Amino acid sequence: MQTPDGFLYGMTYSGGPTTLGTLFRVSLDGKFKVVHVFENADGRNPQGGLVLGVDGNLYGTTSVGGAHGFGTIFRMSTANGDYRVLRSFGAKGKHGFAAEGLVANPDGTFYGTTCGGGVNGSGNVYKLTPKP
Repeated sequence: MQTPDGFLYGMTYSGGPTTLGTLFRVSLDGKFKVVHVFENADGRNPQGGLVLGVDGNLYGTTSVGGAHGFGTIFRMSTANGDYRVLRSFGAKGKHGFAAEGLVANPDGTFYGTTCGGGVNGSGNVYKLTPKP
């Protein structure tokens, strides 16, 4: 994905120094840089692609890891590389695992799904409104 800062951003499901995945950027002249290495506590094995928020930050999900081991929703600043976990899935066993990525709404909210969890154990649809 190309962002307003002129870089292309992406992520790897595995690999990097921890083998748990990375976030990276590539300049238009081909210079590659890893901007985040997943460490398990902040999620691991990202999936579903990155989404650009109306605030200029990148958002995504990991399939496992985080505080409860069931994946995370994260935000990364393209301005300074600041990475933050916004939500860890699996608290009290009701949320399920993070599924494929996020969908951005023009009002700044995001929607996504989980595998498992929910009332019947078949998954959830969730809405996330990030705080600044």
